[in-house]
This record gives sequence, C-alpha cells and structure tokens, in this order.
Amino acid sequence: AILVILAVNVAFGLSYYMVNKILEIFKNHEGEAGQRQWAMRFFSFTFFLLALVLGLVAMFFYNKRHASRNFTPPESRNLNNVCEWMDFFDSHDMWHFVSATALFLSFIFLLTIDDDLLDTPWDSIQVF
Repeated sequence: AILVILAVNVAFGLSYYMVNKILEIFKNHEGEAGQRQWAMRFFSFTFFLLALVLGLVAMFFYNKRHASRNFTPPESRNLNNVCEWMDFFDSHDMWHFVSATALFLSFIFLLTIDDDLLDTPWDSIQVF
C-alpha cells in the first residue's frame, strides 16, 4: 500500500512538471535554438514513455506472484510454478529486471528533462 502511495505522489509531481514543460515549449519556440530544445525534450519524453511502459509491464509481473507470506514455507513452496522465461527465470525475476530498467529510464528522464536550459542564464529560467 505504501509503495502505491509513493508511486502516485511521484507521478503527480512529475505530471505537474511535465505539463508545465510542455506549456513552456509552446510559448518559446524560436528558430534553431527552439529546434534543439524540441530535440532534447523529445529524448527526455521518450525516456519517460519507455519508463512508463516498462513500469506497467513490471506491475503485471509483480501481481503475478507465486508465493505467499501468509502460508508456512512448505505451503508457499507448493505455489511455485515452472520457470517461464528461457526456462530459467520466473515472474519474480522478470519483475526485478523490468522494474530496474524502468527505474533507470525514469532517472535518465529526470537527468535530461532540463538539458535544454544548459545555456540559459539562471535569471531567465522560468520557475514553476
């Protein structure tokens, strides 16, 4: 439950910032510098969309549990399934792989979202 609350909080914060960045794009689209800003933002938002898609895939794997903490270890072991992915990885392993990739892409998104402001003087940056 706490994981969902934290994820929703981060999603709302990022959504607010992204909407303001998109509005800023439409206000300031001038010449060659504007095209560079569009390209930088395109890559940032591509990272975001990939992170979002992989996050949804990770949630699918997370909800496909094969064990329970409410049972004794032997009872929980009886819930285990055959490894589905390359005859070696189960859905829990896939959840780790996919969610780690989604987290990595979301961090890359956060690192690159303001790259269009590298050459902008600090007093000219719009704060929202």
